[in-house]
Amino acid sequence: MWLITTISLIIFTQYMCLYAASENIFTVEENYARNRSSSCIFGVQSVSILMFNSDTPQGQSVDINESCDFVDPSKPVAFLTHGFLAHSNWTNYYKLASQLLKKEYTVFSLDWSNASCYNDPIVLRLLEYPSAMSNTVEVGNYLASYIKSVIDVCDVPLKSITLVGHSLGAHINGFAAKNIKKSISGKIPLLIGTDPAAPPFMFQSCPNRFCIEDADRVIAFHTSPLGIPYSIAHLDLWFNNGMLQPGCELFGFNVECSHNIAVEYLAHMLLNNCNFIGVPTKHLISTPLRFVPKCPVPDKISCISINDKIFDSNNSIKGNYCVHVKSQSPYCTGSSSSCLQ
Repeated sequence: MWLITTISLIIFTQYMCLYAASENIFTVEENYARNRSSSCIFGVQSVSILMFNSDTPQGQSVDINESCDFVDPSKPVAFLTHGFLAHSNWTNYYKLASQLLKKEYTVFSLDWSNASCYNDPIVLRLLEYPSAMSNTVEVGNYLASYIKSVIDVCDVPLKSITLVGHSLGAHINGFAAKNIKKSISGKIPLLIGTDPAAPPFMFQSCPNRFCIEDADRVIAFHTSPLGIPYSIAHLDLWFNNGMLQPGCELFGFNVECSHNIAVEYLAHMLLNNCNFIGVPTKHLISTPLRFVPKCPVPDKISCISINDKIFDSNNSIKGNYCVHVKSQSPYCTGSSSSCLQ
């Protein structure tokens, strides 16, 4: 019953909050994902990669044998993976890619829209979540193969690679990281999951979901009841208690918006002078929907400043932190001097 209710929330609010409120920023690639025809229930029929760099800030589709033409091995590389009922043209990922370009990243955005059920009829999508979920392992293995090619053929060091995944995409990246760890005996240095999907991964052990063991440093954002409701990373950030987010009000029903805004928070952390304040928390409060960490009042001695350093894989801050957010973009709440850490 909990699983059905959660999936229903995803479907009902997908258009109310995400697609109705967001415009497609891409022009050239506008209909790219929609042109796929195979249903997700038949497994992974096709995946592709959209690449962003300083010369191609709007993104372009690239084949694996073209990747090296766009990569500077001396600069960092980020791989982005979208979630259920989404595609690589998603507005929030475009925002994130644009900010990463300003930090001299090359960005590869994995498009598994076909396998995520994005192209299927609306009336079928509620029933197809299990199909999208079951496709995550295969998509993760494909992503791992692509990353290994970038490492082996393009001479990009493993230490330069960061994986960012949203919702089901977080688990895909986790599976990719597991594959890489097993096949090349090395770990991805930084793995970031924005509100990793709960159903049914919250009941799974580490080998079968996004997990703290997948990378040298793992960070999880918790922003809604649709995400895993417990600590799963070296650093777990609980925005507004990990529940409904300010600025997401839409007829009083903002679960999916709260789920998706996690990516926007990450993008805004890359803005100059944008800092979020995190307060350490150790205890969890049980609620009918999920476990919610207590969120103390910020204290300069114990709080942390969360900003573009989130992408520093050598950052040693660990634990659970409640993160205060404002209701208006860019949602930042403090300055770099607000906390000692």
